[in-house]
Amino acid sequence: VAQTQQILEDSGRTGNVVVPALRPGQDEPRTAMTALGALHAADLVTPDWRALFGDHATFVDLPTYPFQRRRYWLPSHETTADAAALGLAALGHPLLRGAVELADGEGTVLTGRFSLDSHPWLADHEVLGRVLLPGTAFLELALRAADFVGCGTVEDLTLSAPLILPVDGDVQVQVAVGAADEGGVRPLTVHARFDGGDWTRHAEGVLVEDPVAPAGAPGAWPPPEAVPVDVDALYRTLQERGYAYGAAFRGLRSAWRLGDELLAEVTLPEGAPDGFGLHPVLLDAALHPVVGLATGEEEPTLRLPFAWAGVTLHATAATELRVRVTPDSAGTGGVTIRADDATGAPVASVRSLRLLPVPLDHLDAADRALPYRLDWVPAEVTETSGRPGAWALVGAGADAGAGLPGLPELPVHADLAGLGDDVPEVVLLDVRDVRDVRDVQGERDVQGERDRPGSGPDRLSDQVHAAVARMSGLLRTWLADERYAASTLVVVTAGAVAARTGEVPDLIGAPLWGLVRSVQAEHPGRVVLLDVDEHAATPAAVPAALADGEPQLAVRAGSVLVPRLARVKPGEVEPAGGLSPAGTVLITGGTGTLGALVARRLVTRHGVRHLLLTGRRGPQAPGAAELTSELTELGAEVRIAACDVADPDELAALLAAVPDEHPLTAVVHAAGVLADGTFTALSDEAYATVLRPKADAAWNLHRLTAGTDLAAFVLFSSAVGVLGNAGQANYGAANAFLDALAEHRAAQGLPATAAAWGLWADAGGMTESMSRADVARMGRRGLGALSNAQGLALFDTVVTATAHRPALVTASIDTTAWDAETGSPVVRGLVRGRRRPAATGAAPTRLLEQDLAGRSAEEQHATLLDLVRRTAAGVLGHSGPEAIPAQTGFLDGEFDSLSAVELRTRLSTTTGIRLPTTLVFDYPTPDAVAGYLRTRLVSEDSSSVMAELDRFDAVVAALASAPDAGEERAAVARRLGELLRRLDSGTEAEIAAATNDELFALIDQELQLP
Repeated sequence: VAQTQQILEDSGRTGNVVVPALRPGQDEPRTAMTALGALHAADLVTPDWRALFGDHATFVDLPTYPFQRRRYWLPSHETTADAAALGLAALGHPLLRGAVELADGEGTVLTGRFSLDSHPWLADHEVLGRVLLPGTAFLELALRAADFVGCGTVEDLTLSAPLILPVDGDVQVQVAVGAADEGGVRPLTVHARFDGGDWTRHAEGVLVEDPVAPAGAPGAWPPPEAVPVDVDALYRTLQERGYAYGAAFRGLRSAWRLGDELLAEVTLPEGAPDGFGLHPVLLDAALHPVVGLATGEEEPTLRLPFAWAGVTLHATAATELRVRVTPDSAGTGGVTIRADDATGAPVASVRSLRLLPVPLDHLDAADRALPYRLDWVPAEVTETSGRPGAWALVGAGADAGAGLPGLPELPVHADLAGLGDDVPEVVLLDVRDVRDVRDVQGERDVQGERDRPGSGPDRLSDQVHAAVARMSGLLRTWLADERYAASTLVVVTAGAVAARTGEVPDLIGAPLWGLVRSVQAEHPGRVVLLDVDEHAATPAAVPAALADGEPQLAVRAGSVLVPRLARVKPGEVEPAGGLSPAGTVLITGGTGTLGALVARRLVTRHGVRHLLLTGRRGPQAPGAAELTSELTELGAEVRIAACDVADPDELAALLAAVPDEHPLTAVVHAAGVLADGTFTALSDEAYATVLRPKADAAWNLHRLTAGTDLAAFVLFSSAVGVLGNAGQANYGAANAFLDALAEHRAAQGLPATAAAWGLWADAGGMTESMSRADVARMGRRGLGALSNAQGLALFDTVVTATAHRPALVTASIDTTAWDAETGSPVVRGLVRGRRRPAATGAAPTRLLEQDLAGRSAEEQHATLLDLVRRTAAGVLGHSGPEAIPAQTGFLDGEFDSLSAVELRTRLSTTTGIRLPTTLVFDYPTPDAVAGYLRTRLVSEDSSSVMAELDRFDAVVAALASAPDAGEERAAVARRLGELLRRLDSGTEAEIAAATNDELFALIDQELQLP
């Protein structure tokens, strides 16, 4: 490496050195190559390789085919698209890419997609700290639509909601133009949405066919009596009023007053994109004097374009404008605008423009990032009648009446062991009675025991730990015992979820759902969740509820419900007021990655000036001193304390030290610990490790602040508790408790929001150790990655707004990566369209059997090896089997225990055979697994017979074509007849032993009768 650097320096150049491949086993050269590979551009090629690497260097020929490229990073957003290939008419417009005329002649839709990445100049239009799409851009969209449908004037365009552009992600826009009436008038609407969000109507209006004739000659420019305006002073005034125009929007070059009129000369800044009819930057700059110069108000207000009328574009592609703004003669408070080019030729005319004051809360509402909520919707239930099949009830004791009254008589067992060896197809595990002390979460717990939060054997935290440990033990037994492999376990709870409005989930039952959801992710098809009420009609609905294969269900008054995520509507999130700068905000886990992000956000966006940050190491935590210094420079007073919030006495002492002059006004519980592992490997200690800083600490915070006047109580939950995720059963349980606690507090009239986060792409912290396989697995469950900007925007919503439901999912939901078989069922409602399996004519296992039949042993092994490698590649998120070497150990590569579980589950589904949980440990390479599968799928005897028949087929073909082999053919035919009779003898014996009903059923089946 030193010699290479010297060559670079001697040549006066910098960059990479292109070197050929080296022979395997040469460690020193490989180390040098690794160091050189850290460079990027190939700037220098030297022929004297042996001077650098001696005899280790060799030359290789380049392949004759093009390089096969694979992306390892997300592709950047394309700014162009082939509209014609999509069946659209290409528009060549920067904001609108294509248009389609509806076949019935009832309208036209123009559509486009843009972002701050694709149109960075839009970021220079900032109002009150938000990047707004200019009102002049909405007018430009309407003008382009009018041009496309042959209309000459935008007769009316009223803006109903501002469009605040997100820092990350795209905006989709649709301009819909309706059919013309008898007078040629067409309705128009403008809608937009963020990726995966709901459509919002931002503007509506009408188009007319005839253009408005331009006014007469403008006269001298500027008029001699016009009074110049100081443009620099004008922009300072605009800045003070909240208009922060960047360089791209500072197109105003000169301005004058002429009585009541305002005159402006505007120019497109250098590098401004073209393709517009009337560039939004030009017209927006012409309005700067209108909003920036005093107009007689005692208190200048923020004003934005609201209603355009009579707008006609006379010429396109102008880069300079001379604009005259005159008060509207109709007395509406609007202005009339005339825009000419530098020669005085008309470019655009506006009969009337009204600008209205925009309240700050209006912008706040438009800027609010909307999370998801968990709804319970009616299920598509297949009607069933009669008693269920082979079912049993476990956990209700020896008395059948203690089970689910109303169900047909079921065998009842006290525990799983009572099932014996003959396990029924469905086992109901009744865990409705999960608490020992019924009033532990009641009002007495909040009021009467506040003075002794940690005392007593009936502490709710103990109950949660005990219930979770009991459930995990039962499920481990169920999954480990081969007797239960062909049966389904239905975990029956009561009130563990809030399936109807007004319900509050049980604080001990809710964590069980969080736990089981992750078990379902690891072991699909083995466990079902069912929550019931005490209504008389509920038991009779249970068989129908379980008939359709939904893994999570609730039955209320006989109605079957399933959980589905839905986007929160704007009206479901209401402003709750801000945070007092005089109060103290407590952030648990405040020295962690997310805690530090939140602390900065509270200071810079929400004006918080007093922060109390806790962590296990307190001021000694890495980065704590730097964070304190940073927050102090931003104007905040910061105290970092070492406190175990799960210890009620330590927390009580911490809260008692909050000064009276800066009382506690908000709590953000962001602390958490991971202890991931496959479900069967998780110990009770692993559950306690995760429950303690999450659930125990949250319960202590609730109890010890119940009498405090808080403006916000935010619990940092996880979407794992709602969606489930392999390897995180303990984390799912802890976070499901937080979601239930938020509902519990809200029912008591206390402030509460549980924010169930997903991945934070940039934050690091607890997710730093995640592998590519982990990320791919979560993507298949339906979880994408939030950027820090997106996450903090959602935090702004949950900390300053009150939602109709206090438990929210503030994750990025990725419906494109969601897998119908392994994905969380709660995401299904967000997936557009109905996803159906491909038509194959047979089940996957049947197709595999057909593919293996008649092949040689070597061909069968090759087929199964390809299956194993393809499945393994899918688990790890690779594009094809070539990424999985046949002879390399799974655990020597990218596989971990969770990947091994998923590989075994997928192969079990494909092959239709029960595979051991230790599959990749017993058979450590893809080649070994393929060999094992062959022993399970293929009988050696049948394989050899089929091979003999393959060879015999060639002999028969030759015999049939021989002209003089008649006698031999007859002899072979007689021998084959005897073999067939012997082969059918077994079938004849079966027929002889069959009953009449069985024979008739066989005939119906063979004749395909109903």
